[in-house]
Formats: sequence, structure tokens, C-alpha cells
Amino acid sequence: MRLFRIQSPGSRSAAPEPPPDRIVDVDALRGMALLGILLVNIAYFASGYPFHLVTDPDHSSWLDHAVTWLAEATLTMKAYLLFSFLFGYSFTLQIDSAARRGVPFAPDSGAASPACSRSGWRTPSCCSRETS
Repeated sequence: MRLFRIQSPGSRSAAPEPPPDRIVDVDALRGMALLGILLVNIAYFASGYPFHLVTDPDHSSWLDHAVTWLAEATLTMKAYLLFSFLFGYSFTLQIDSAARRGVPFAPDSGAASPACSRSGWRTPSCCSRETS
């Protein structure tokens, strides 16, 4: 089994082209949101203090608190908000794509889903289908 295709040097393009139905701007924004989430969480990844909810003794000055507050106010929630918004927007893109193709967005077998019957939860989505 070949994992890659060998091309002659003259047939290579400068940059790979995305599939025609992808919106490159949404992908770029999603990448920026993930990078922002990574950058604001580096303190948690690099130190054991925040994970254990203990104040780091090396960062107890007023300047450290001011920088932490500034980062929280300007970066942290913005990255989470952008990523959450794009997550929801991707669902609308999937729904529109399914409608254009004429297929249902979610499969409907006419019976309660296995997750509903296993969990025992009686939610409106589980109860709306006929059970046999």
C-alpha cells in the first residue's frame, strides 16, 4: 500500500488547494481560535500551581496580577468565544450542505435511538419517536 504519490518536480503546485466546498476563512479563524486557546493556557500547561488551585509564589506581585487580569480580559474569553461561535457556525454549514444535496442532516430511523434506551433518560428528543 502506497501512502504517498510521487510527482515530477515540474508538476508540483506552489500550495495545496482545499476542496472546492471548504470555506478557507472559517478554517483560518478556527486555527487562530485554537492558537489563542493554546497561548492562554500555557501557564496551566507549564506550571503545576494553577492545576492544583494554588497561587504560584513566583507570580505574586501587583504587576503579575495586572498582566494576568489583562490577559483574561482581552484574550482568554475571546478565544473561547470565537471557537464556540465557529463550532456552531460549522453546524449551520453542514445543515445547508445537507439541504443542498437533498439528504437529511440527521438520520431518522423511526425508532428511539440506542442512547435513549440505554440511558433511561426521557428527553423530548427521545420521547418524540415511537418506540417498539
